[in-house]
Amino acid sequence: MSPQQYPVRRAPSFAAFIGTGAVLGFLAGALVSALGPATPQYSGGSTLMFLGVGGAVLGALAAGVVAVVLDHRSVQQVERARRELEQEHEQQGEDGPPGRAHGIPAEDEGHPPAS
Repeated sequence: MSPQQYPVRRAPSFAAFIGTGAVLGFLAGALVSALGPATPQYSGGSTLMFLGVGGAVLGALAAGVVAVVLDHRSVQQVERARRELEQEHEQQGEDGPPGRAHGIPAEDEGHPPAS
């Protein structure tokens, strides 16, 4: 019996993406605050915080969108690899990956049962 190869899903860490986006956004806002013209109405610290927090929010949102797109791509790649593997098994006259014959949905294959 030959060893089976199954696709592994590489999902992005949403928390890491969003946290990194927030930090980079804050730094971008702080940079705009430091390099922009001074205003007599607001202190430098309040301008820094306003633009920094605004940049952090925008950076977190942008990074979240990137994470969702990458997550969607990883799902598509695994499904494509799963279909190719099933076609390969059908051509060889095999039943396909274990679990399918037992009624386990495709997204639950390879995961231990919840306890």
